[in-house]
Amino acid sequence: AETKPAGNLRVDDRTGLLAGGNTGPAVVPGQPDKSLLLKRVAAGDKKRMPLEGEHLTDEQIAVLTKWVADGAAWPKPTVPAGLTAPKPKYE
Repeated sequence: AETKPAGNLRVDDRTGLLAGGNTGPAVVPGQPDKSLLLKRVAAGDKKRMPLEGEHLTDEQIAVLTKWVADGAAWPKPTVPAGLTAPKPKYE
């Protein structure tokens, strides 16, 4: 990405969520109680995420919590076939 994330936290890929930012892992698969992302989206103070715009509903937080509890599955990236095909040898 071309931007510097706030608190060094990237939420646009699984690696960023697992690595977390300045305060530790954002998501701990299978352990919603240790997942900082869930604490922030459900917080009742000025640290609640997102900082701007509408907050998640209770139903959305429940879905996110279940996703983390179930292992935080993430779709595998798709790689175009041309990138994985053998390259011809040049002599």
